[in-house]
Amino acid sequence: MSRIVRTTHDDTVDLLAWRHYGDRIGATEAILAANTHLGAQPAILPPGLDIVLPTMGIANAPERFVVLWPGVPA
Repeated sequence: MSRIVRTTHDDTVDLLAWRHYGDRIGATEAILAANTHLGAQPAILPPGLDIVLPTMGIANAPERFVVLWPGVPA
């Protein structure tokens, strides 16, 4: 379910993404895709702007692994 937030002083899309999603990969891009009107806004968003924060599923997490010791089962 999407959520709507209103910007405050010195908010940016990245800051809103971090506040709502933490360090999730693709959060900023998801916000920009759900709010096409943000392309016309400055980097520091004006206060009082309504922003849709879309729901992001767990499937967006990357499935990459680093092999520290080759040949050792995980």
